[in-house]
Amino acid sequence: MNLFTTKASLVFVAFFILLSTKQLSAQESNDLEGWSAVQIDVKATESLSFSISEHLRYKDDISTLSTYFTQLETSYEIFKDFELGGGVRFIKKNDDVGNKQGIESYFRYQIDASYKHEVKLLNLSYRLRYQNKNELGFSEEEGDIAKEQLRFMAAIGYKLDPIRTVSYTHLTLPTTPYV
Repeated sequence: MNLFTTKASLVFVAFFILLSTKQLSAQESNDLEGWSAVQIDVKATESLSFSISEHLRYKDDISTLSTYFTQLETSYEIFKDFELGGGVRFIKKNDDVGNKQGIESYFRYQIDASYKHEVKLLNLSYRLRYQNKNELGFSEEEGDIAKEQLRFMAAIGYKLDPIRTVSYTHLTLPTTPYV
């Protein structure tokens, strides 16, 4: 390993630790939550892919089902390493707080533009996502207003060897929680 590679590795590790501590300080909940998912991916052509997934989220120290949703997504590689995609999510949320409790239904759609590239031993990827989420069964007159967000995600992966890779994802926008 030459001197440049050693310095680059040290910079990457320092950067990773810095981002990790920032993420950890933002997580101030004492509740243990769980998230499990099953996903099927289909590559229709070299450039076009589809996926379907089912997700379960738990809260209250993994004792209560919080949310479950089905997600359908597609993506198309416009040119090398640049993709456009979209998806829909059918959400059921368990509202167990307040006067009105029960299962709430939501619909969310998203449109993505993503780019990924490699720099020596690093895999870098970026995604810009517009998403719109709306509660089903209520009108604007009844107080239902769609929530729109523009989100940016950056991820970095470090190749330890040809088989293993370490990845880190950091969301920068928005700071509000989402489903």
